[in-house]
Amino acid sequence: MKSIVADNLSNIIKEKCLKQCTVAEKAGYSKQQLTDMLKGRKRIKETDILRLASALDVDVSVLLKTEADSKQSDEATRKKTPGCASVRKVVKN
Repeated sequence: MKSIVADNLSNIIKEKCLKQCTVAEKAGYSKQQLTDMLKGRKRIKETDILRLASALDVDVSVLLKTEADSKQSDEATRKKTPGCASVRKVVKN
C-alpha cells in the first residue's frame, strides 16, 4: 500500500522537475529501490525519510504532510512556483 510519504515524494519530484534516478542517487539508493518505495513495494523507514528529504532539499515535515495539509499549502505554492516547462525554457536560454 502506498503511503502518504510516497505520495508526497512523487509530488515533490514532479514539482521540482527532477528525475527519479537523480533523486535516488543523491539519497544513496538505486533507482529500483526508490521506485519500490514510491509504489509501496518497500516500506519507507524513518532513516529513508531523512535521506530523501535531504536529497530533495526539503524539510522532513513536507514529506509527512497529510492530504488536507497539502491542499492548503499547494494553493499558495502553485501561485509562486513556475511549472516544469517554464523552468526548462529558462535553463535552455
